[in-house]
Amino acid sequence: MFLGESALKVFAAIFWIGGLVLVSYPLGAGELFFDSEDYQRTVEDKKLFSFDEDRDNNRFPDDWFLQRSNDPLGRRYDDYHSVLTDVRVGHGDEKSLHFVFSGGRAGVHSATLKLNPRYAYRMTLMRRGNNLDRARGNWLRYGLFAYDKDEKFLGHFESQVSGFSPQWERTPELRIEQLPAGTHSCTLFVSIEGSVHGRSELWIDDVQLQASARIHLETGRDLNIYEKGEDMVFVQKVGGTQPGASYQLKTVVRDFLGQVIDSDTRTLKGSNTVLEESFRVPITDAEITGVYSIDTTLEQAGEKIVILQELIARDAPQASGLQDPTFGVLLGY
Repeated sequence: MFLGESALKVFAAIFWIGGLVLVSYPLGAGELFFDSEDYQRTVEDKKLFSFDEDRDNNRFPDDWFLQRSNDPLGRRYDDYHSVLTDVRVGHGDEKSLHFVFSGGRAGVHSATLKLNPRYAYRMTLMRRGNNLDRARGNWLRYGLFAYDKDEKFLGHFESQVSGFSPQWERTPELRIEQLPAGTHSCTLFVSIEGSVHGRSELWIDDVQLQASARIHLETGRDLNIYEKGEDMVFVQKVGGTQPGASYQLKTVVRDFLGQVIDSDTRTLKGSNTVLEESFRVPITDAEITGVYSIDTTLEQAGEKIVILQELIARDAPQASGLQDPTFGVLLGY
């Protein structure tokens, strides 16, 4: 979830009057791209955000920092916790970041990153815990802070999980659909908060951030509702593709009962610019009204890398008559 300073909320899915917009990014697809050549890595570098490097031998990983004061959201962090590199326990190696947690809130954040705004991103990390489930209210939070060129805070994306196993587990995926306009730099953050019962411990490792293409459907209509008799023409905007790569854009249109009324497959060539494809729902009778599901997938080499589901409607007075439509949230894990 993203919350900007204007309190604008951007979610992975939005309900409106029974409608749904859902975007998901299956794991394993895409690469990690950054603006600066210093940060260019491929997704094969699984240790990009691990805690292995400690060149100054201070038992704290390089390029990570302990959160000692309030974060950009004003959340207070306590400084009485032990947060050090564990050289005996790691995921796939022998190093991780180890929290000895005494209640309250403890956290770390990464060095500044310059992410390419052309892409969507998804973040996960590995975690394991000891004695964190014996008291309620323990939450692991992870996400991204975004700043402008003057280091002014623009907003954040965050996910949280509870439940801690003594075995390594990967967190649910945090999806970052669009960096805030004007984003110049970002930092990743991870924190633990809650109460404890006795000695409690948390280990984290392998913080992963992967770039992904994105799809955005535009109708030019409020709430995607067309007037009666109007052609339902919409545009799929595909961004974040790899220049020169081949993609398959597959679109299926279903009526309210789930019956397929149209399907389309197009081959796209990746580009540094946003690709735009226009579609028309093949309903020629101007008197026909209703709600329609637009199901779109973007595939590369047979792998689905983006899935989009969105509703459009024609002449839906029960929807357009609402003065203050209510929006809901689907986190999508």
